[in-house]
Amino acid sequence: VVGLTAFFTGGALALQIYLGSSRFNAESLVASIVALGITRELGPVLAGLMVAGRVGASIAAELGTMRVTADFTDRDAVGNSLAILEVDGRRVAHTGSSGHVQFDVAGITSGSRDACIVIENRGSGFDSRIDCRRIQVLPSDPIGALASVTNPAKGWIRVKGWALDPETLGAINVVAMTDVRWVTSPARLPNSSVKAPHPMFNDDHGFEFNVATGVGKHPVCLVAINSGGGSNEVLGCRDVIVK
Repeated sequence: VVGLTAFFTGGALALQIYLGSSRFNAESLVASIVALGITRELGPVLAGLMVAGRVGASIAAELGTMRVTADFTDRDAVGNSLAILEVDGRRVAHTGSSGHVQFDVAGITSGSRDACIVIENRGSGFDSRIDCRRIQVLPSDPIGALASVTNPAKGWIRVKGWALDPETLGAINVVAMTDVRWVTSPARLPNSSVKAPHPMFNDDHGFEFNVATGVGKHPVCLVAINSGGGSNEVLGCRDVIVK
């Protein structure tokens, strides 16, 4: 490559020098001028440029090959790829053997959120960020159920059930409203009724607490307090005869 570049550059240089020298009957000096120009001036410059270009192209091609090879090597050696969803400051992992992954994530506050899919590197190299998008998380109301209202002692009622808000993984408050008083309690007790219909949440969303009402017939309503966008949710109402 260096030799061909020098040959054609010398040919173009000789033609231009000949056209100028012919005006002064100095055609015999063309060969010596071209030889000196190529060997002393343009030769080292052209050689350096050609070598630098070849070396740079070789390094770039090698780096590109290493990156692709590492990616496929990780997939083939492990048998599956670990995809990670980054959203709202959380990282949710998903291991799948196919190229398609689907994330079901709970506890994301409503509003505009940036979500990114990252493939975790399993060997040498770096993680690959595949795509990032801004998504709109719609507000949702709390969900739950009033399981029972009992009369454990004279003048008292006991309410039991579960409640959660899809916009948070933490406990939310539940308010028992009677014609006598309102009592608030967090829904953070173990309750086996949560996990089966809502597998993305753990069982620690139950509630059970007492309310002093006095004897007689009293209405009671349980309301789950919303933690993000949306509205509070009435879990149920009962008329209870308290003895």
